[in-house]
Amino acid sequence: MFKPVLIRDGDYFISVNSRSDVARNKSANVLVSIHADAVIKNNIASGASIFVLSNLRANNEIDIFLKNNKKKEELLGSAGLSTNVDKYLIKAVLNCKFSYSQRVGYDLAVKILNKLKKICKIHKIRPEYASLGVLCSPYIPSILVETGFISNTIEEKLLSNSTYQDKIVKALYLGLRDYYIEKSLINNINNKNELKKNINKYKNNNNKICYIFYYKVKNGDTITSIASSLNTSVKFIYYLNKLNNDLIFTGQKLFIP
Repeated sequence: MFKPVLIRDGDYFISVNSRSDVARNKSANVLVSIHADAVIKNNIASGASIFVLSNLRANNEIDIFLKNNKKKEELLGSAGLSTNVDKYLIKAVLNCKFSYSQRVGYDLAVKILNKLKKICKIHKIRPEYASLGVLCSPYIPSILVETGFISNTIEEKLLSNSTYQDKIVKALYLGLRDYYIEKSLINNINNKNELKKNINKYKNNNNKICYIFYYKVKNGDTITSIASSLNTSVKFIYYLNKLNNDLIFTGQKLFIP
């Protein structure tokens, strides 16, 4: 469902701003900065946390943008350097961009924390607001994930264990997946009555409650690949869409349980 891109592939330093630039140049939808936490002289602190951009830092970044011609040009093109562009208009655009990034970042953090708490201890049960440079892009929603404390002997061993690392990665993936599936559901059904009508609860053969949403078929999709990526059943896709064969076409909307 995702195409992941590493900011770096080795143990070398990249400045905070450059990390966001790499993500932006790759047309990333979200930046996930992954870390191990530590507290000096405290080997008891433990658990995972997720940080999102604070309002104070967002406001500071807006002020920096307004004073920086290069940043204004990035935001508005050559119009950003024109004296005819009202500074309050530029500020309004920046406010919208940062508000969107903060909102998406917070919602993503909530989804991922819900997955992490199933496999590890949580240090902060809610997303924490922070003034961190890696979170400051107005173009890409960004979160910072602290996977645990290397200053804690037990967690240090866990974090160096490949099986545990896989669990952390899966939790990150499932949280992102939940957010984007939910976003797709809301965006694909604009009419509220239609949304209500189509988010029907029903019980499958395993007696689990499911929801139905629309999926728009992309080039290269097959029913099997869709079912696999969205963790659902091929037979239920057939059943809900009254399909007699596996022929689907790009742009087709399918009901997905």
